[in-house]
Amino acid sequence: MKDKNFLKDRATFFPAGGEGKPKEERELSRAEALMEVQNCVRLLEETILSDGRSWVLGAEGGEGPTRADVEGVWVVHWLLTLPKPHNANAVDQAVINKERYPKTMAWVNRFDRFVNGLGDREGRVKGQKKEVKGVEETDPVVKVQGLKRGDVVEVYPTDSGSGFRDRGRLVGVDEREVVWENEKGVRVHAPRLGFRVVGVKGRASL
Repeated sequence: MKDKNFLKDRATFFPAGGEGKPKEERELSRAEALMEVQNCVRLLEETILSDGRSWVLGAEGGEGPTRADVEGVWVVHWLLTLPKPHNANAVDQAVINKERYPKTMAWVNRFDRFVNGLGDREGRVKGQKKEVKGVEETDPVVKVQGLKRGDVVEVYPTDSGSGFRDRGRLVGVDEREVVWENEKGVRVHAPRLGFRVVGVKGRASL
């Protein structure tokens, strides 16, 4: 948190209340962010986890966490598990605690225990490797750009961080996700929601 390059990078994502802003403005931005986190925790506590289920999808999700849990837990888990002294600056314990949100805090701890108990995590991840679909020709974005498997594309978020773009060769795309292979041969997955896929015409090199 004291690394100037890191702070500069974050400031390009969230310029309001970033580094260089008055202390009062930074504190206000932090307080507003904490309220957003609290709203998310309250949603989990009073709706999704209100019936006492162990995991987000309940019985339909099986005996362990699913992708739905991963998508829901990471922000709260990250804030609660930051090492000292950063943890005290991230979450006000008087606002988010197990007394006010017992079901949500129990869910976060349950997820943490599950992950720590996996053992050979690498083997498990490989065993659950998802088959990548091809390029869906009827996809509106694919049609309007004439995209085909192997085309060079740029993928980037449509909200914060849109100036940071990944590039690679298109492997697959459907209504749920886009998959591309970068210059190091790593296949990267991104959801369609909140991300833009643009063909790189005339600049085919990676």
